[in-house]
Amino acid sequence: MDQPLLPAREPPVGTASGTAPRGAAPVLLPSPLDAGRHVQPVRAARPGRARRLQPALVQPPVVERGTHRFHPLSRRPADRGLRARRRHHLRHAGAAVPAMSGAALADFLPQPGRGVDFRLGQDGVLVQQGRLDLVTFPRRPLVSCLMVTRGRLFPARFAVDAFRSQTWPERELVLVCDAPGTPIEAHCRALDDPRIRVVTADRPAGSLGELRNLSLRAARGDWICQWDDDDLYHPQRLELGMLLLQSMQADAMFLSRWLLWSPGARRLGVSGAREWEGSMLARRAAVPDYPGLARGEDTEVMHAMLRRGRIALVDAPWLYTYVQTGANTWTARHFEAIWEAATLVETAARYDAALAALETQGPYRAYATAAAQRPD
Repeated sequence: MDQPLLPAREPPVGTASGTAPRGAAPVLLPSPLDAGRHVQPVRAARPGRARRLQPALVQPPVVERGTHRFHPLSRRPADRGLRARRRHHLRHAGAAVPAMSGAALADFLPQPGRGVDFRLGQDGVLVQQGRLDLVTFPRRPLVSCLMVTRGRLFPARFAVDAFRSQTWPERELVLVCDAPGTPIEAHCRALDDPRIRVVTADRPAGSLGELRNLSLRAARGDWICQWDDDDLYHPQRLELGMLLLQSMQADAMFLSRWLLWSPGARRLGVSGAREWEGSMLARRAAVPDYPGLARGEDTEVMHAMLRRGRIALVDAPWLYTYVQTGANTWTARHFEAIWEAATLVETAARYDAALAALETQGPYRAYATAAAQRPD
């Protein structure tokens, strides 16, 4: 990009208009109990240096408790189980944001000065929604990116490169392989990057959930980010996510939409709106253990988190590209259902132009070439 979405070194402040003066004191969104009940401006993080702002500038409209569910989960026995949850998510994705005519992928990519839409929930109840402009906070805690992989060099090396390209300085990559001596393990050791740690299980893991738990135990950071090995990440994935979490004092965030890409089929688009479990960025203390499932394990964890704690759903689809490689955990039928519920699917005529726009934020063409060759 010609200029970053986020300023490099600005004092922390959050407003609706993005016109705050330099040197301003930080303004944080209030807790749910405070939301919408202040006539005066919300609290500042540094007492004595607060600026007077109209509450409307820093507090988005509050949704009353009672009738609005932040995450409308069914509790009926018939709706339990992985297949039922998948049906629920696809219905939710298709109904929440209708397909857009006349839009292009570039409309969903970052633009300097444009805020980020969000929804904030407390214990499963929607308490705030609106748009937030962001700048940096001085405290930058360690974020552990947790990557579980089968050990193939492709596509995992692109996920490793995306980690190394992140703008958030305090980070580590915990790489968990399901077997020792894999090509991606050798690749990471050759990089000799102290921020990358390779972890192998003492015994063969029975499920993907068990491997994710191993990565959780190995994490050194107070914050963790799920880092799937077959997807692509914007360089500001961690930075923007952490600034959102700090601004809203949230325990975790999930993207409500992300980009969809099938390089083999030459398809690009924007997903339907729902909570995408693979995009989790959260306090380590807020993440429960994963169930011992071969797939769908992160859905179980997300559901548990959404029912308790302060959780943000963020509409910034350009931060994460969900890639269909043909060797994913989920089947082609699963991906096809996601495509059918998409907000936007680029036309075949505009595919190359859309891919060129994405090239400014990641190695998309190199990934497509590697996917066609499938080296390992």
